[in-house]
Amino acid sequence: MSIDAAQRQLLRDAEHAHDPALWLRAAGALARAHEHDEAGRALLLARALGAETGPLDDALAPSSLEHERRGVGSLLTAGPLSHFAWGPRSDTLYAVAEGWTILALGVAPGQSRRLKEVKGAVTSLGWALGAERLLIMTGWPDEERALELDLETLRISEGAVLESGPHELPAFAMPSVCIADRASSALTWTGELVPPPSAPEGARKTLRMVFSEESLRLSFPTRRSVERFCELATIGAAGLAPHEIRASVKCLAVSPSGRHAAFARAGSLLLTDLVAEEQRSVPLDGEPLDARWSPSGRRLAVLTALRVHVFTFTG
Repeated sequence: MSIDAAQRQLLRDAEHAHDPALWLRAAGALARAHEHDEAGRALLLARALGAETGPLDDALAPSSLEHERRGVGSLLTAGPLSHFAWGPRSDTLYAVAEGWTILALGVAPGQSRRLKEVKGAVTSLGWALGAERLLIMTGWPDEERALELDLETLRISEGAVLESGPHELPAFAMPSVCIADRASSALTWTGELVPPPSAPEGARKTLRMVFSEESLRLSFPTRRSVERFCELATIGAAGLAPHEIRASVKCLAVSPSGRHAAFARAGSLLLTDLVAEEQRSVPLDGEPLDARWSPSGRRLAVLTALRVHVFTFTG
């Protein structure tokens, strides 16, 4: 990381003041310096505090579908992977192996390790914004338990904060609302349940049907990603028709800016640029279990039982 003294001071000021405007200033400075991972974290915190981040989300969004690809996680376990979540800086993923072992998976080579074993089967992962705490939901033994894993001490405590309180930022990337409870809406990173907006009269027909498909796993990180998908995701732009989505797509992930979408199917991933109306298909090594964009919008992760496929966009 090559953050200079002025950028570090901006980050310190934002941390101290708990001010969304300062987080936006820090995100802009980091984006201009191409420090995408740190810029994504600053944007995440600004958004959680109520700031409108659309212009900076657009500035960070890749301009093309060109990417580098890396598989992570397969060397750390002989068992299957089942759940994962991005860390707030877009450079680390956290995954579950063998049902109860937490892995830290670095995007860069040599940065992955086994972290901790927990009691009970893990049902989902998330992150407590503003703190180095991984949130873990387990089904042990008969009911869900909320745990917090402190990443500095690796100690686990009970009672994770899953909803925002007076002095808490909400968790992000945790699907704590079941798909059956989604009620044709998308759950964003900041815990907001966003229904698709009504189509203006004469608007183009888009793939709004995805919000009512109960078998389809959705990841819409921001309100804007919901709104732009409903505006831009025509059959031509997405490269898929509704019947193809119903028949084969397991996971749909839209980027924070709403410009890019990924449709994951058994054996393949369709990347789409909804603005440029371009698509690119890439192979997968099995059934996709989940797919999510990183906070910076510069990376996409797709989980299969064998590994996490990480796509870093270079354009």
